[in-house]
Amino acid sequence: MTQYDPLQQAIATLQAQRAILGDAVVDTSLAALRRQLAPLAPAPREEQRKLVTVLFADLAGFMELSDRLDPEDVRELQDAYFATITPPILIHGGSVEKYVGDAILAVFGVPDSHEDDAVRAVHAALGMQQALRQLNLRLAGGGPERRGSVHLAMRIGIHTGLVVSRVTEGEGMFLVSGRCP
Repeated sequence: MTQYDPLQQAIATLQAQRAILGDAVVDTSLAALRRQLAPLAPAPREEQRKLVTVLFADLAGFMELSDRLDPEDVRELQDAYFATITPPILIHGGSVEKYVGDAILAVFGVPDSHEDDAVRAVHAALGMQQALRQLNLRLAGGGPERRGSVHLAMRIGIHTGLVVSRVTEGEGMFLVSGRCP
């Protein structure tokens, strides 16, 4: 374990507490942790071909849910959902490539490859499902994210294949391009 790993785990744990601690506290703390993490991060290469495992997850019935709820309620649910399902990805060594609507795209093997990236993705998916069960319990119990009779169901797909990865401009985030057979 490097100095880099505990900081990544702290970031994931803090993200999971966003609904409880609030955006201001989490964002301020994350900024400090990311400043500590930056010098420890491995230097990214420009562009490279590599074998990665991609995890994609979205909510089942999200369009119908969006039609039924107030837009602010939808945004709050999205925030709670992403704060809930992101930590298992990060804890298992994945990188979030993007959030779109109700979907998350994560990559295992970028920037660093591991022999067990596919297994890590499966463990992350199982952790995401458990985390979503906990969020649904909070929603049913009248927690701060409660929006009536909302029950969230998630679909997850995992695929391993060859991609070209490159660092995007700005914050050193990775973009992967490839195709599924």
